Amino acid sequence: MKKYSGVIILGGGFGGVRVAQELSKKLGSAVQITVIDKKNHHLFYPALYEVASAYIDKYNPQKHDPYDSELRNSVSIPFSDIFSKYKNVDFIQAEVASVNLRAKEVCLESDNVINFKYLVIAMGSEVATFDIPGVEEYAYSFRTINDAILIHQRLNELHNEIYKGKKSSPIKVIIGGGGFTGVELAGELLSSSNVFKKMNKLKDKCIEITMLEASDKIMGPISKTARKQIEKRLKRLGVIIKTNKVIEKIDGNSLEIKGGEIMVADMIIWTAGIKGPALLSRIDGLRLDNKDRAKVEKNMQAVGEDCIYVIGDNAISIDQKTGTPVPALGYVASDQAKVVAQNIGRQMRGEKTLKNYKPNYSTWVIPIGGKFAVAHLPFKIIVVGFFGWVIRVLVNLRYFISIMSLLNAFRLLFKETRLFIKND
Repeated sequence: MKKYSGVIILGGGFGGVRVAQELSKKLGSAVQITVIDKKNHHLFYPALYEVASAYIDKYNPQKHDPYDSELRNSVSIPFSDIFSKYKNVDFIQAEVASVNLRAKEVCLESDNVINFKYLVIAMGSEVATFDIPGVEEYAYSFRTINDAILIHQRLNELHNEIYKGKKSSPIKVIIGGGGFTGVELAGELLSSSNVFKKMNKLKDKCIEITMLEASDKIMGPISKTARKQIEKRLKRLGVIIKTNKVIEKIDGNSLEIKGGEIMVADMIIWTAGIKGPALLSRIDGLRLDNKDRAKVEKNMQAVGEDCIYVIGDNAISIDQKTGTPVPALGYVASDQAKVVAQNIGRQMRGEKTLKNYKPNYSTWVIPIGGKFAVAHLPFKIIVVGFFGWVIRVLVNLRYFISIMSLLNAFRLLFKETRLFIKND
């Protein structure tokens, strides 16, 4: 069965949601927009590490919710809430089977086919294992809400084994990857474990976290000054940082580092990289890099395509100032989405000049355990500690307000704060 839509947006992440909202505001009834995602909710990825590390006083398998519904709801925003006031935006929950750029068709696994005039690809990313043996089989990945829930459940089981005297402390955790995700996760896991120790009056530390980074420094793209602040905080929490450690193999609860060193852990968590989703490699006409990301022009159009745009984790966009790829960050995808919405509007009006995306990713906030964050603001201002954490909360609130009603935004912020504020 064929259906028709002016603009199809594949993916309801930061970029996909922003494109839909911006187009709806700018063009109104002049365009029909369809957002397709396999989930029925928008995942607020910046809080995912808190789901993995949320503190629970006692783990009781009989009373415990195996789906951790409350944790899921704290970072999952229904698309019905986001698009309720946008009358020209339709949402379809479905898996995409294939995309035909020449015929301008999106085929769903239900065999429904939707035609489009403009296509925006914003499907997010998948875990990149770099073909390292054992990563997929033995390491805990950290990309989806299910990943976070699995880590959360396993850590609570291990903590309570220590409490009941069934396991000696500390729990040994290895995090493979020293980027934003690995640093956030390491800091919060330690804070959560320290709360468990205090609440249950345990003498020994409950957890030992080692972060392995393949390059010569963690948080590669940031300034030296900001990195020092982050390393200082991590070391104060007790995170063991090891750089120039290339993981060559994972086997059960052990891993081998280049050079022959063997490390053993209770849990190995993989945060070392991402790649484009498998669907991208099946779209004839897209030019991909070695991480299955589509190459794009400065205006975010796929190379060689006039009406196909790719943003966020799905695009390999080069910063002309540095010659390096633009990092995969949520607000970067949102900035690209605004450019795409403007360009589609210009094309629909018959304009030939399109706007180029100008990368700006020097402003960021990274929480590192409890009510502590490092905020890198304009003019190279760095705010560290509790006030950095306050900035992070305000940034989250600003985003919530931008995609939902004011009341729902405050409700979600309150729900998150109530669940996660114990990790101090």
